[in-house]
Amino acid sequence: MDKDRAITTIVSFIRGDHIERWRRVFCKKHHLPGGKWTFESLDDFWTEVDKTYVDPNVVKTAQANLEQCLMGSRPAADFFQEFEELANLAGYSTADKHLIDLVERHSKPSIINTIYASGEEPTSYEDWKTR
Repeated sequence: MDKDRAITTIVSFIRGDHIERWRRVFCKKHHLPGGKWTFESLDDFWTEVDKTYVDPNVVKTAQANLEQCLMGSRPAADFFQEFEELANLAGYSTADKHLIDLVERHSKPSIINTIYASGEEPTSYEDWKTR
């Protein structure tokens, strides 16, 4: 498939909130008569799309979302899956004390109370996760 046809196909599959307005503006700016696009390569196309859809502050956004990531009433496995994804994006490792503190503060209070009542306080991220 040639570059122009590939870009047309990709643009037709881009979906999301308020995407139609973006697509109209994008096509008006970059789509030429005869089905051609202004981009020299697919890499140039993706670079332009990334300007709109890639968060330039991924680390800061992940850190902020991690601070708000609470277990609530969901299963622990779901909580830890989201938590670890955000921690990875934020640049934390499971050895970071801040991450362990967040797990303790963001877990269900009933779970924390049970852990402390057992007399065996977890000392690592993995300990917190398995308890």
